[in-house]
Amino acid sequence: MKKLIKLTVLFVLLFTLLFPGMGHAQQPVKVVIDGKVQTLAVSPMIKNGRTLVPLRGIFEKLGAKVTWEQKTQSITLEKLSTKIKLTIGSDVAVVNGKQIKLSEPAQLINNRTFVPLRFVAEGLSGKVTWDQAKHTVNITTLESLLMQKVNSVTLNSYTTEMVIQQLMEMAGEKVDLNIRVKGDFIVEPMQMHTNSTMTLLGEKVVSEEYLTKEGYYIHDPSIGMWVKYPDEFLTNLDELTATISNDPLAQYEMMINYLQEVVAVETENHYVMKMKLTNEGFAAMMEDVLDMLLPLMGEDEEINIFDMITIDEFEAVTYYDKKTFFPLTSEVITKLTIAIDGEKLKMTQKMTAKFSNINSIKSIKIPQEIIDNAINFEDLVFTN
Repeated sequence: MKKLIKLTVLFVLLFTLLFPGMGHAQQPVKVVIDGKVQTLAVSPMIKNGRTLVPLRGIFEKLGAKVTWEQKTQSITLEKLSTKIKLTIGSDVAVVNGKQIKLSEPAQLINNRTFVPLRFVAEGLSGKVTWDQAKHTVNITTLESLLMQKVNSVTLNSYTTEMVIQQLMEMAGEKVDLNIRVKGDFIVEPMQMHTNSTMTLLGEKVVSEEYLTKEGYYIHDPSIGMWVKYPDEFLTNLDELTATISNDPLAQYEMMINYLQEVVAVETENHYVMKMKLTNEGFAAMMEDVLDMLLPLMGEDEEINIFDMITIDEFEAVTYYDKKTFFPLTSEVITKLTIAIDGEKLKMTQKMTAKFSNINSIKSIKIPQEIIDNAINFEDLVFTN
């Protein structure tokens, strides 16, 4: 049971910390999306001095679902909350109920729908440029633009209210675990003060934590006392957070490498980003971060415990403020299987978080009474 709880805490910690020319012959037009040359079934073309791109090929590459309606000769594009409708021969596109004028009508050429290059940007909030010298369409997706913006803003401190709901199934038995956490966090140097309530098997456990340069203190409700954790734990945690968040661009590249899918859309008030992670992506990520986590797990956990975990589903949706690019809310749904001593534990987890007081928390102080009266973790282990 202790190993299960430790695995669960580490998993939550990880994810808390933790997208042929017409007329005379023309030079082929290349399409580059987020720096990568794309292979399309049909190439873009230049007609009447305007660059036209194959609608299905481009928009599917951008993560949109494309539906053709033969009767009305219309196309519907859907990506999260964005819905776009075009009609062959019409120079008007309808984006979420609003009409957008096209520089050229949507047109059917060799049984393929083509639209003006500029519409790619107008439709999905991306950035499109034309390189005449290289005959290249450069598309920077909203996903790429948003990720770069999010990772470049300065996030010094924040308050979060988090709710974690877990359902664990093993050997025909089901266990519900609910955790509520409200806390203040300072990013660098890492500091925090949290209050949490865990409900398991009908019983509630209330806990409180402080983490500052003075040390890491947790109130243990089972003994009614504050416990000071070893300073090595604090050092290792500082090294871990510094390694993960020190370089925003490296962080962006790392996320792209691990995630199966990143989709972003723009609404009236927010940017919304949806991410999916496969088991292969999870395994690759764990291989890279395991060395950083091992010091936190202790010598008795020097096996790769993440080999025991299979990710069946991971999906995260985060809403960002359009002006500041700060996170407002986040929801993460995870389904996984953990192999323990020949048995399989099925776990479904839903985590929701709300963020506030961004860059407003200047300091976190541990009351002197807690420092004076806390017992050392080593003494607690010895007495038990």
